[in-house]
Amino acid sequence: MSKKQKTTMSESSIQHENFQTKSSFETDSIIDVTESEQTNELISIKYDTNNELKLLICTICHLKYKLTNTPETLAKHLHSRYSNLVDQILDFVVCCQLSFSIVDNFYFITMLNTFDARYQISCQKTIRTQILNKYNNICKIILKELENEEQAQHFLLDLLLLTGQHMAVNIKQAIMQVLDQTKITKKLLGITTDNAQSMIAAGQELKQ
Repeated sequence: MSKKQKTTMSESSIQHENFQTKSSFETDSIIDVTESEQTNELISIKYDTNNELKLLICTICHLKYKLTNTPETLAKHLHSRYSNLVDQILDFVVCCQLSFSIVDNFYFITMLNTFDARYQISCQKTIRTQILNKYNNICKIILKELENEEQAQHFLLDLLLLTGQHMAVNIKQAIMQVLDQTKITKKLLGITTDNAQSMIAAGQELKQ
């Protein structure tokens, strides 16, 4: 076997929640590290002077693994490298108030592929589910912190886009929606607003 001969390994796939990317176990692995950086492979194989397998090297961060490591170990490593990218995309969609359809936009996908051609972005439905799961997890953390009565806590519970007229009844409904979702309605002591008549009227509605 020559030093630069390709070696085919058993098929494997990597899945992080609903996010997926292909590992090098699915195709031919590139032996030389320099060559592997010019391909779409995630794991490269390095040989010693006797043409025997020596190391498995992550082409993303160049971390080296001994052959005694299992495919599960390599999969977990690749998950950790890509999970941060998934979180950044979710934050980008939410904080910029973008439509979930952005993930199907040709130019958005092209931009991501420029950063890393190996990344396969999730569909609209998956992105929506991931965002809701992340939001619910944050709410659970907030609720747990709010149960601590020994110390004051400050949290941004939600940022709502109030459609339609800013009437007292609409403002009240928006506030109650947040309070009901976080289950702290009975713990409400007061609300601080500006002096707009609609806000004052909404406060009066909440008292009732």
